[in-house]
Amino acid sequence: MSTLKTLTDAESAVLTPLLARGKPLAGAALVVEDSHDLNNEILRAMGELGLMILIGVPLFTNSRDNSGALVAAGISQQILVGEVPAIWRNVPDTNVHCQDAARIVAAALQGLLLPNQQRLRVVFGMPLGTFKGEFKKSETVFQYYRLELETNMTFDAT
Repeated sequence: MSTLKTLTDAESAVLTPLLARGKPLAGAALVVEDSHDLNNEILRAMGELGLMILIGVPLFTNSRDNSGALVAAGISQQILVGEVPAIWRNVPDTNVHCQDAARIVAAALQGLLLPNQQRLRVVFGMPLGTFKGEFKKSETVFQYYRLELETNMTFDAT
């Protein structure tokens, strides 16, 4: 039986190799939203590495009536790609931009066969824009791109 954690584990397993040396997202951080120290992981990813892929906690909608313990769920999930260009692109043309990183993540996850024999679908990607903020007491520019994913899953109380 699949769980919501099964989904995030499968996504992590597909994305982790893309972060290895010589790969398009080499050096980026992969963060899962249910992490035990989420705040510090995000601060480290954005402040030291400059590119973060945040796998969000999946949401579900039950499509069954109230006649049993099984939940037939439509799963939706967001993945956020965040970039600090001043850190991530410290040498011109050596690292992909935020929107290209989102495209790579989307291509890697589209159609992923999950342990429950369902496929993952990337529904859309959307730039969230460029924002100015403060990080380590200096003004910083952040860019974000959001991916929306969906699949189906059946689960019960066990």
